[in-house]
Amino acid sequence: QLRTLTLDGRPMMRVRREGSDIMTGCGIFEKVAGDPTLDGEGCAAVPFLSLFYLAEGVKSGMHHPDGIFWVRRPDRRHQVFTEKVPLISVAPTLLAMQDVAVPPTMRGPILEAAVGSGTAVLAGA
Repeated sequence: QLRTLTLDGRPMMRVRREGSDIMTGCGIFEKVAGDPTLDGEGCAAVPFLSLFYLAEGVKSGMHHPDGIFWVRRPDRRHQVFTEKVPLISVAPTLLAMQDVAVPPTMRGPILEAAVGSGTAVLAGA
């Protein structure tokens, strides 16, 4: 029913299903004036503000596709790397930094610059 929820005739929610995973989020990215009515298939119309709230910031919930990966280790000197870090590398790198075995399901490369002299242990290797 989330897919049928509309605000002024526009889809209110984004819904994506991949196997057993369901990803949802608000589909409205601009300020909503007043308290318009939400409609949906098989449910009564309700005021927008009875289910949602107005965010303080204009960009709240909208993130830049490029994040930041910041590692501070007291035993290492400060360095800046301008290359992008694949998100799939973050968890294996953090595990390797703690000398924890990286499971084979984590396929991202370990960021050796962050691990330093620590021993990267690959599970099943």
